[in-house]
Amino acid sequence: MEDWGTILPRLQRFYGGNITDWLNIPFKLLNAYATMLPIIEAEESLSTITTHAVASGSIKADESKRIMNKLQKQTELKTKSQKKSNNKNAHKAKAMVLTAMGIEVVDERGK
Repeated sequence: MEDWGTILPRLQRFYGGNITDWLNIPFKLLNAYATMLPIIEAEESLSTITTHAVASGSIKADESKRIMNKLQKQTELKTKSQKKSNNKNAHKAKAMVLTAMGIEVVDERGK
């Protein structure tokens, strides 16, 4: 069994918010955050290691170039997906997903 007394403070430190928010979050969402925390931390550590390796020149030039090209392509993909998400139905779809997860969605765009 998980010790929520140690997990909740880690979630709060990593993701932010106050403890009341974390105590009142739907369990499925809380579990998703807790499950992803070590994965996200590992990804961030790998990113830091890669950044230092490229910046210090401790990896071969062709590998460094491959990493930089991959990162550049990722930024282009993000930009394209952001442009696509500007359509009117994207907001509705995201709201439906959040509502299904137990998160209240309030649309204040018309106010």
